[in-house]
Amino acid sequence: MNKHILKVIRYIDNPELFSVEEMRETADAADADAKAAYAAAEAANSAYAANACAANADCAYTANAKHWINEYFNESGENKL
Repeated sequence: MNKHILKVIRYIDNPELFSVEEMRETADAADADAKAAYAAAEAANSAYAANACAANADCAYTANAKHWINEYFNESGENKL
């Protein structure tokens, strides 16, 4: 289970276990994790779209595949070789 959810469950059971500041830090960390997960999902969607376009021999789809390849690199932060 998500470590941030577990901490909130523990906090609900015993509010004295963590300070408000600790919970704010956890919220910030959870937000960063969510943003990273969203970026990874967007990169995966772009990779799927690029593959789906490339699988079709039509030239229009090849151009579209190039678009999705660029989107993949934009979303993933990886460098093109």
